[in-house]
Amino acid sequence: MNKLTVQQLAPGETYVDAGTLEPLTGEATILVELPPVFWEDHANRGCPAGIFRGYRGKAIRVVVDRAAFNDILSDARHYSTDYDRDFFGLANSARATVRRMEKYLPEAEEAFR
Repeated sequence: MNKLTVQQLAPGETYVDAGTLEPLTGEATILVELPPVFWEDHANRGCPAGIFRGYRGKAIRVVVDRAAFNDILSDARHYSTDYDRDFFGLANSARATVRRMEKYLPEAEEAFR
């Protein structure tokens, strides 16, 4: 997915964040595709992770609001510097997540104004 997709959620519906299990804020949301290893770890730790929308090839499709977008990117940057052998796969997925999220940054900033 090269172009950011602004995802419109159905009005009146309640959507729950996959990580925090809290309702989304209702502000603008965007659809992003991310590496699944890091995203699943992020969501399993109870962090804001967005709404899981399925897989597309090897990527996971997630609808995120501003809070989830920023939290995923910050967390991925942190884990991308961990070179411990026990976390090699997670660190590689985090680096791929950072690269993917940074490509979305200019358009995400526009969508979240």
